[in-house]
Amino acid sequence: MDALDVLLDGFDTSKHDPKEVEDFLITKLQCKDSYDAYFSSQPLPGSVVEDIAEIEAQISKLERELRSTLVESKEAISNVLCNEPVEPQLASMLAQIDQLWELENQEPARSTQDQYQDLFTSLEEPVEEPVDEPQEAEIDEFHAALEKLKSHASADNSSLNNNHNNLALVLTNWRSINELLELPTLTATCIKTGHYQEALLCHSHIRSLAEKFPTANIIRHIADSISHEITTTMLHGLVKMLQQNISANPMKKILMYLLSIPPFSNNPQVLIQVFMSMRHKFVCAEMDSFQITEMSNDTMRELLIKRKIEAFREHVYNALAIIKSQSEQFDLKTHESPKISIPLLQEPKKPAATNPLTLLFVETCCDALLSSLKPYKTSLSVSVCLQLVYCSFRLADCNPNYHHLFVNKISEAELFSTAELTTAMDKRRELANKYY
Repeated sequence: MDALDVLLDGFDTSKHDPKEVEDFLITKLQCKDSYDAYFSSQPLPGSVVEDIAEIEAQISKLERELRSTLVESKEAISNVLCNEPVEPQLASMLAQIDQLWELENQEPARSTQDQYQDLFTSLEEPVEEPVDEPQEAEIDEFHAALEKLKSHASADNSSLNNNHNNLALVLTNWRSINELLELPTLTATCIKTGHYQEALLCHSHIRSLAEKFPTANIIRHIADSISHEITTTMLHGLVKMLQQNISANPMKKILMYLLSIPPFSNNPQVLIQVFMSMRHKFVCAEMDSFQITEMSNDTMRELLIKRKIEAFREHVYNALAIIKSQSEQFDLKTHESPKISIPLLQEPKKPAATNPLTLLFVETCCDALLSSLKPYKTSLSVSVCLQLVYCSFRLADCNPNYHHLFVNKISEAELFSTAELTTAMDKRRELANKYY
């Protein structure tokens, strides 16, 4: 059975010319080049479905155009909405309140000023309870809120007009007020992310505003919040950073930040004490990191001892150099340091101006170093003595009294004799004259 028989489905074609029937079917079946339309859900041309689809497409296009126009003009629309007068809105609110209370005496529409006066008069008048109707046992939240509104209006009736004006003023300057309220959060974020300079700028800005507007409670509250964040979180974080292994430039920046924060801003000498204390802890921790164990042989023991001395020399000298370079910020030039004379191995020396705080710092660091070397004084070589003397001469670049103190401490600890120390110092001077 061919396809033609299936299409005819038993139709008797004997009475018709088979050739004409076949031509007719071929013409009808092959009238289109493509048969995609047979499997498409598109509406027929000119039908209601097609009209609905076209209308919906036009509506969607208009909505997109409207959305684009609104987005492009959002600032103008916002300004129009924000700059609208407050009085019409208040009049609308009063009209709605009148409808909710269902006033018995309906009067013709009056001016906004008359409505304000009637509202204030009605709020001031006592509420008369009905005689015939029983009082409700419970009052819903809406009426309770209205009772509070009445009491507030009665208490502040004289300044109500000023409050309306203040509300309009707040709405007009809302963007600036919002930026001001975000200052505490911005300051905390700057501190957490390490932007300390920006945090100090926020602190300085709010302090200037507090001095300019001393009666503004909100500004005083924001200033107190930012000051608390600066003097607690930021101050503690910066002080802890002084105990870490950081180079000279970051350490100078930290000191400059701390000098801008109370109480260091009023008394820089206190910051010197804190700085020396934190660096002393760091120097001791660095020297203790080179721990000498029982398994260490003589070569390893001497190497670790020299590492301790080198750590002492590097970090103590850096701390002293930073204090000397920041003497103007620390107000050291205003307070002249006393002249102190420290003999060198019982030999008198000329007095030199020395800060007692830095001298105490050098002394405590020397004691920590020498106490760690005492258990191994029997195995200390001449090379170790020469390195100690070299370290002492390095401290002399900041102040000769540091050098005298260090050498005297070595002699008092009996690590080396006076003759050995004198020989090592002569060797150091010989090397300095040869290479420098």
